[in-house]
Amino acid sequence: MNIYRGLNERILKLSCILIILIIVFFTISKLFSDSNVSLIKDLMGIASTIFAALIAVYIFQEWTVQKRLEALSHNSKERIPEIPNLSLELTTFSSLIDDLLNRIEIYKNSPNSIAFDNMQKLSEKLYDHPFLTLIMSFDSYFHEIKELILEDDKKLYEDLSKDMKSYKHLIFKDKVLDVNISANRNISDLIEKTNSLHKKTYDDLLKFYNRLIDYKNFNY
Repeated sequence: MNIYRGLNERILKLSCILIILIIVFFTISKLFSDSNVSLIKDLMGIASTIFAALIAVYIFQEWTVQKRLEALSHNSKERIPEIPNLSLELTTFSSLIDDLLNRIEIYKNSPNSIAFDNMQKLSEKLYDHPFLTLIMSFDSYFHEIKELILEDDKKLYEDLSKDMKSYKHLIFKDKVLDVNISANRNISDLIEKTNSLHKKTYDDLLKFYNRLIDYKNFNY
């Protein structure tokens, strides 16, 4: 909806209602005495004042929502090109975690120094991965959209934010990237857990991306 056309349509509708009320008043006034007409006129004056105030509040609320969508549209245009890259980084990050965990599983059955050194290098690579940087700064990176996003869509952002927190917990609390610690755990369970988180994050990222496209296409 165009912001100006939408507001003009609402103003026109409310003006029509006011005109109808005026016509009704003059019609009713012909049926009563002067004293009754005066009372009705006073009541209509009060009603008109209240009605005008409600119109002002209603239009302001509509205008506020429209301007918010306008800001969302601009912000979404800036962020949308980055989402596919984030999705790719997520997938490569998840694949590298799988690779590390599979290497740890093999190492547990046949330990050797070369395999251990390779796992350590892979672990360091994961700690330096771009997606980990996003995990750490997700809320600040998408701060503007977080503040602007409409109430009905907040869950999309919150779900994705929770996914990032789950990754932080997995990496820094569970220390899944720590070779020595993960070697003492059930690798199959860890792989299942990381794959499940990857799938959920990917799905939530796609939903968020599609909503940003809706915002981008908003015609203000």
